[in-house]
Amino acid sequence: LTNFSMANLTSAGLWNANLTEANLSGADLTGSNLRDANLTGANLTGAKLSEKQLQHALLCKTTMPDGTLNSSNC
Repeated sequence: LTNFSMANLTSAGLWNANLTEANLSGADLTGSNLRDANLTGANLTGAKLSEKQLQHALLCKTTMPDGTLNSSNC
């Protein structure tokens, strides 16, 4: 499991990244490119990012910044 909890990932190029089950809680992802990133099972609780950034990411059993579970791409 990858732990990016509280990490500063502003403007990071994370397109096509495999972030399966990654802990991104509290991470600052402002301006990061998450296009086609695999966020299956990832924890984004409290992460700073916009809905637009997640439009083209794979969300399956993903814990969203507000704590809700998103399984839209399972």
